[in-house]
Amino acid sequence: MPLRSKVKESVEYLDDKNGNFEPPEIPTRTGPGEGGKPYQLPPHQQNEGSQSVSEYGINMVVSDEIAMDRTVTDTRNSECKHWQYPSDLPTTSVVIVFHNEGFSTLLRTVHSVVDRSPPQFLKEVLLVDDFSNKASLKEPLEDYISRWNGKVRLIRNKERAGLIRTRTTGAEEARGEVILFLDAHCEVNKNWLPPLLAPIYRD
Repeated sequence: MPLRSKVKESVEYLDDKNGNFEPPEIPTRTGPGEGGKPYQLPPHQQNEGSQSVSEYGINMVVSDEIAMDRTVTDTRNSECKHWQYPSDLPTTSVVIVFHNEGFSTLLRTVHSVVDRSPPQFLKEVLLVDDFSNKASLKEPLEDYISRWNGKVRLIRNKERAGLIRTRTTGAEEARGEVILFLDAHCEVNKNWLPPLLAPIYRD
């Protein structure tokens, strides 16, 4: 689908107020990992945590204790919240490739994208499974993403293809005007998407 060809809106800096897509302040929450703070396991879970590092490369026991939709610290420059972006930015497919990813880290990535993106610009989050064999990434994953009513889609490779070919598969299946790739274990911050779309929108 071609990008719109009508007269383009400009990006403007507002000195005295927040920009049009700046989200409201979120009340302070308490709990493991809230605000992006580190969380330390109690002594009786340390061995289990070490074993999960051997299996996943990260401490999944810690990850499983942290809320899927946790808050993170706003690390942006203070001027970022004052930018006004065009109201007709292109729609975006966020493609996330994974293979035997930890369930909670993968879904925390998805939550951050869905929760912190203007919904009118987020066409979909497209999860592309590169032939995972972990049980948690089968029916439990399909059941979990059903809460987003089709905003989050899942496609699966029938054999292991590797990162680049699997990303290509995601690009071919994407429905948005812009395709954006993210790792399966990251979290986006406040108002992350409009600044990335604005330069593409302009040219």
